[in-house]
Amino acid sequence: MAGLRVLQGQPYDAIELAEHALRLNPYPPGWYYWDLGFAYYAAGHYTEAVRVLRKEEVGGYRQSASLRRAWRSSVSSPKLTRKPVGSLR
Repeated sequence: MAGLRVLQGQPYDAIELAEHALRLNPYPPGWYYWDLGFAYYAAGHYTEAVRVLRKEEVGGYRQSASLRRAWRSSVSSPKLTRKPVGSLR
């Protein structure tokens, strides 16, 4: 649900939903963290997004490493975020 909220342009609702899901489930799957990181990024909280996506539990998602690199770049150099997604490969 959190990922959908981000896509609907409601990243703060997504953060609230993802954090609530993590509180309810003591052994959450990795995608819970991925959704939270995605929501933090969409809300402009880049440092928090990287912190969440560094969690070992997220490791099963292939795209996480690429997104962490791209998102870390947006923290240190916002100009990089203006490049087309295809140029990040």
